Amino acid sequence: MIHRRALAGFTLIELLVVIAVISILAALLFPTFFAAREKARSAACSSNLRQIGMAMSMYMEDSDGLYPWAKDPSDEHTSIWLPFPDKYAKVATMGRLHEVVAPYVKSPALWRCPSDSGFDTLDANFYGGAPVPLHARPTMYDAFQTSYFYRTEIPLLGKSDSNLSATDPEDHNAEHGPSEINIIEDGNGGWHGSTLFDRRRYTVLMGDGHVVSQNVGQFYATWRLEIQ
Repeated sequence: MIHRRALAGFTLIELLVVIAVISILAALLFPTFFAAREKARSAACSSNLRQIGMAMSMYMEDSDGLYPWAKDPSDEHTSIWLPFPDKYAKVATMGRLHEVVAPYVKSPALWRCPSDSGFDTLDANFYGGAPVPLHARPTMYDAFQTSYFYRTEIPLLGKSDSNLSATDPEDHNAEHGPSEINIIEDGNGGWHGSTLFDRRRYTVLMGDGHVVSQNVGQFYATWRLEIQ
């Protein structure tokens, strides 16, 4: 007589083994899926910035080559310009970048970075000291209709596509052209990298229209360049 197991389904031990196997597979595959998702989001952000760059080029063609007389949320909602009274007064006359170039942008959605998760403090204040609060919640786009910052210093200096250049503060004989000067970048480096500050990455539109991904060191080196 052949003994047949009457119990249909899994025993407790078998069930635990299956759960353990699924957990191991999830632990192995989740980082891969996460990395792939973030890579796709970063690519979408890069595409957004390239298209914004083309829109700015069209704006500049209609404006004698001048960069948009515009500001970003950090200019409007923080006190970063207070140490510079002459510039502070000029910033008050500027429109918001996403509104100034709106006629040249095919969709407002281009101003939303897919990885935008908001933030509470600027990564850094390049014009005068320590990071300052900026409530960008639930996302920067939701708060300000843009996920990006603009190097407002460029229009304040009256720069155009024909005279944009910069020097290294440690070597004023080393001149840098548009391809090395940042124009627009992510609002926060934690969106594409890690929440750990030194592992953040930034998607950046450069002056010649190409887009790069920069680590913290590269990002700071670009920002330290002095516009001439």
